Amino acid sequence: MTYSWVSVHRVKFPEPRNYPRDDVPTGPAIANAWRCGPNAPLGDGASRTGTSKCWGGMAFYGDKYLAQDVVTDPHAHFSWLDETVEHWHALACVISHRGKVNWSTKDEPHPALTPLETDPGGVIAIVTSAGYDTIDESQFPRIRAFQEKVDDVLVYYGTLKANVARSLFSATKAASGMTFSVWTSDEEMMATAYRHGTHAEYLREHRKEPMFDHSSFTRLRLLESSGTWDGKDPRQEAQAKTA
Repeated sequence: MTYSWVSVHRVKFPEPRNYPRDDVPTGPAIANAWRCGPNAPLGDGASRTGTSKCWGGMAFYGDKYLAQDVVTDPHAHFSWLDETVEHWHALACVISHRGKVNWSTKDEPHPALTPLETDPGGVIAIVTSAGYDTIDESQFPRIRAFQEKVDDVLVYYGTLKANVARSLFSATKAASGMTFSVWTSDEEMMATAYRHGTHAEYLREHRKEPMFDHSSFTRLRLLESSGTWDGKDPRQEAQAKTA
């Protein structure tokens, strides 16, 4: 199935949780699909540790109002939410999607994204992913090098006034993870992420010597939100900076 409506979630637990040792936080029962994972650091090899206090998730819906209900009343849809020390939720619609991504799991097919015909406007958020056609030991150095660059880019984003939030979600049980970021405007996002700076430089390097085999780039509009992310609501902060 394809989806134009998603809810995005970022939560923080009092202690680090590990995948696969600990249970993966479950998604809303009314969602058609759920992908969730930790903002985990790199381990000794090519993989991330799977351990973090901070986890992120994305739920997929065929109906705007189901996604809206989850964001408006998250406690009614996440039985484990009281275990967290902070949580943030956003209603989002897809306005652009290109590239290739595989969020399939053993039990569920890939939840594909379809942009709305009309952009409703609002705060811009970006989801990116990258993956490999074959993963074996021969690819480990390339994967490690790319993962280090992902961390570099997220640190760089943190220095930008145009970027108000950023995270890596290593989606458990799925072939591809994602990065998620919130920006003050479309124009500032394109200028600081794609025309100059660390991310733009790495993209130029990738064109000369590929760091991954396929990737995707998705634009979302954040229409509503609740809760906080590191003490603030990124959607509201982005709105305030452009008011």
